[in-house]
Amino acid sequence: VKQDFLNQVKSNKHLSDHEFLINKAISFGEERHHNQKRKYNNDPYFIHCLRVAQNLIQEVDCDKELIIAALLHDTVEDTNTTLEEIEDNFGKTVFNLVKGMTKVPSSFKKKWGAERYYNEGFFDRLKKASETDYRIWKIKLSDRSDNMIDYHKFQPIDKIKTYIWETDQFLIFSAESKILTPLIERLRFQLQEYNSIV
Repeated sequence: VKQDFLNQVKSNKHLSDHEFLINKAISFGEERHHNQKRKYNNDPYFIHCLRVAQNLIQEVDCDKELIIAALLHDTVEDTNTTLEEIEDNFGKTVFNLVKGMTKVPSSFKKKWGAERYYNEGFFDRLKKASETDYRIWKIKLSDRSDNMIDYHKFQPIDKIKTYIWETDQFLIFSAESKILTPLIERLRFQLQEYNSIV
């Protein structure tokens, strides 16, 4: 996955001049996620981050900040990395993109209740951030699409139903915001597959 991703970076006219910084982001992300594994197959967690970034390379507005933020989108949420470290190493734009992708911890769902958690801590937070920089939404769509490849293999039906509902909300907001990306069609197809499961 990593070598395939790097080959695509080299062949992309918007990214090839920024290989050093992209490699720095890969090393940073691998180090921060080094002890984490994917639940369903025990793969190193960072493979997911590489795939999320890889999904975005063919976007017409692809640039180094989008790719670096995609590589690092889970570092603040899932490791002890701070947003200040992201800014110090990769600049203000990547800082803002990663901040926009960082949701309120799921532990707040019990404290706030599911409705408030989804509205304030998840969707509203993501939508407001995306209105400032729509690339945040593209990273989220790529993240969701990659997660949907295997999510249904290790989750009970009730969680799959919630995932279907969340994904549907992502597609509704994408249409309302007129965000254009091939990821939308991909997610629609994945959503149909999930609906057939339940």
